[in-house]
Amino acid sequence: MESLPRNALFALRAGTIEALGSCPPGPKSARVTLETTVDEVVDVPAVRLAGSHAAAERRCLGEAAWSLALPGEFSEQLASDEEVSR
Repeated sequence: MESLPRNALFALRAGTIEALGSCPPGPKSARVTLETTVDEVVDVPAVRLAGSHAAAERRCLGEAAWSLALPGEFSEQLASDEEVSR
């Protein structure tokens, strides 16, 4: 399996940061575990927020992660554990 181009991983991280910013104020950082095929997110098995926050914030980030648009550079399946901050 070839590794993903750096710009594809950067786009995934940027999309995750944007998703965190679209959710209600609360956590300053989060860790999102997601799995993809070459063209879509197929699972978001874990969303962990820094500190103690409401389930609504966790659900918002999880739903935003499901809707991430993957860049065309994705050429393989990926399991990723992204830590992002506001």
